[in-house]
Amino acid sequence: MAIRRSDTRRRRVGVLSDENSVPVVASDAPKAKPKSSKTKKKESAQEVSEYSVSARRRHLAKTTDLIPKRAWAVALVAATLIVLVGVVNVLFHYASDMVPVLGERALSVFSLTGQGSLAQWCSTILLIFAGLASIQVYALRRHRSNDYVGTYALWLWVAVGLLLASLWVSVGLHELAINACNHVTGSEVTLGGWFLISVKLLLLIATAVRLMVEVRQSRMAIFGVGLTAAIFLMASLIDLPWLRESVGESRELAFGNLLLVGNTILFSTVVVYARFVYLRAQGISSAQAVTARAQAKTQAKADKQQAKADKLAAKEQAKADRLAEIEQAKADKIAAREQAIADKEQAKADKLATIEQAKADKLAAKEQAKADKEQAKADKARAAQESKTKKQQDKVQQSKSTKKSKRNVESELAETETETIEPTRKMNQPPLSFKMQTQKSKSNKKRRSEADSELMEEEAFGDEIPQGGKLSKRQLKKLRKQQKQQRRAA
Repeated sequence: MAIRRSDTRRRRVGVLSDENSVPVVASDAPKAKPKSSKTKKKESAQEVSEYSVSARRRHLAKTTDLIPKRAWAVALVAATLIVLVGVVNVLFHYASDMVPVLGERALSVFSLTGQGSLAQWCSTILLIFAGLASIQVYALRRHRSNDYVGTYALWLWVAVGLLLASLWVSVGLHELAINACNHVTGSEVTLGGWFLISVKLLLLIATAVRLMVEVRQSRMAIFGVGLTAAIFLMASLIDLPWLRESVGESRELAFGNLLLVGNTILFSTVVVYARFVYLRAQGISSAQAVTARAQAKTQAKADKQQAKADKLAAKEQAKADRLAEIEQAKADKIAAREQAIADKEQAKADKLATIEQAKADKLAAKEQAKADKEQAKADKARAAQESKTKKQQDKVQQSKSTKKSKRNVESELAETETETIEPTRKMNQPPLSFKMQTQKSKSNKKRRSEADSELMEEEAFGDEIPQGGKLSKRQLKKLRKQQKQQRRAA
């Protein structure tokens, strides 16, 4: 990217380099390109210029800035013009009283008519300003896109006419024109003649109608043109002989005020239409501008009230937040205090519970030790009882086995005897009767059943048979029940 440096900086850098460097020989210096006259003039103008950038043309005020845009500006212009007309009339009224102070010249200066008067000067200034405003209207209207015929040129003629009218009023060209007509025609022409009055009326009506057609889009401009035409029409009719006689001495006051007020209204009308054209050129109308300004004012007022309300709301919110913070701090302090008390009570309860638990554990340990001691004692007694019972059982078992072996031996001996003695007894003894045999077999059978029952008792209740060898009724009942079941099963 190329770096652009201004000529001023180049010159400043060149001067510094020339002061701090060794002079360069002409033969060694590079040859610069010859500058054109336009560039030299531009550089010379930049060197000579003593003004800042704000003095450039694009930063200066425009002629359209002199047009009053706002309604209050138009009202201020109208009020100024009304005050001007009032001051002129007041000075005219008290002109005779100021003669001792200002001299006889005061009568002509403060007069409403005549050359060199204050009213004539005010009318001239108003007509000049109206002509300049017409030029501004022409400069704006010539850019209207739908004006195909070029009616905007009318305002250039209006401006020329107003400037000529200002010259007419200030110099008095009407008197020179009348003298020239009298010299050419050879007859006497006066201001009150029907010919001049008719010409003035026709010109006035035609100009008024054409201007009203031109400014038809602005109602205030139409009203101003009509009012101006009516005032100038009345000023023209005052010169009629019969009306001049009826007015009498008040002619100067009436004619001067009509001209002054007419020129004032004419200037105001041109200014109002210039404002209308400018606003239309900017894309808004007068009513829209007023509405927009009213809306902007209302919006600004609403914004101001909203800002005030927001400020009050913020203040109230800050106050509420501060009170809430204070209340929260109090609540937190109270909660912390209550929590500390609760923690203290909890610690105390935990300490008491620890003490009680220790006591309970101690008592439980004592009880457990006592129970263990009792259990050991019971186990020791049970072991002694079991050993005693085991000894008794062993003793009973031994006695049972001894009895059984003894019984077996006796049964074997009895059988042996029976086998050896019975045949001999049968041979030696006579045969027994049937009754005797039956009794003997019953007794043998009873003896065998008793022996079998004893064996069964020893087998069933060997551990529970007491030392005496007799069973209880309950044991006998149980034994009989088991025998019945065995018989049924067999």
